[in-house]
Amino acid sequence: MKSRGLVVVLAFLLAAGATFAVFLYLNNVKKEAEEGEFRVVVATEDIPASSDLDTYISEGVFTTITVPEDAFVQGAVTRIEDLANKTNSSAIYAQEQIPLQRVTGEEPGGTYGIAEDHQAVTIRLSAQQVVGPPLVRGSHVTVYSQFDGATAEDVRKGGGVAPTTTERGPAVEGVVLPVVPDVRVLDVIRPGLATGSRASDEDALITLELLPLDAEKVLFAQQQGTVWLALLPPEEEGVVVPPVDFLELALTKK
Repeated sequence: MKSRGLVVVLAFLLAAGATFAVFLYLNNVKKEAEEGEFRVVVATEDIPASSDLDTYISEGVFTTITVPEDAFVQGAVTRIEDLANKTNSSAIYAQEQIPLQRVTGEEPGGTYGIAEDHQAVTIRLSAQQVVGPPLVRGSHVTVYSQFDGATAEDVRKGGGVAPTTTERGPAVEGVVLPVVPDVRVLDVIRPGLATGSRASDEDALITLELLPLDAEKVLFAQQQGTVWLALLPPEEEGVVVPPVDFLELALTKK
């Protein structure tokens, strides 16, 4: 009887302790919300898609940080336990908030979070054509292209961007123009480079978020010309500028 009574007492104490722990957690969440701050879970390193998150939990890769209310992502994971027995449907990047949909496979826009009516297109560019290490997922760029055998006048007249001959002759062949002024970068892969390494001469695979018509323009520009990316400053939109060729460049007055 004594042992049975002891078991009952221990069970009661454990239940009381669990209830108290839940009370403290809810009270803490409420307090943070009232103070305009939220505790969220972040990873301390990049985690590839389709990873067993239990492995990263056991290695201590996940931690919690406090973010202000205006920076809180709705649906962000707030407890490390919520990631247990889960596999992420898309990559988790270091120090970013983790939407719960990313580990339930219900993330809007799929793996890349593609905007409505847009498409994801991947192109291969050399290191000098992609700015360098500052180009990361979420960056915004202007896509430029250089076409041989065309001039700015040809473009303005609507005569095409790649005629076989030009009125101005070979000395002024070639035109540079913006193909798409503002594009969001969905992914950057530099084969053979470790995370954080500086760009080398290796080619990079850049995935861009494009409207269907813009996707056609970028693919045509890559096949028929040479594509370059220009990194835009944060929060600054790309602008449409006129095409330029050698003659216009030489005659431009400062």
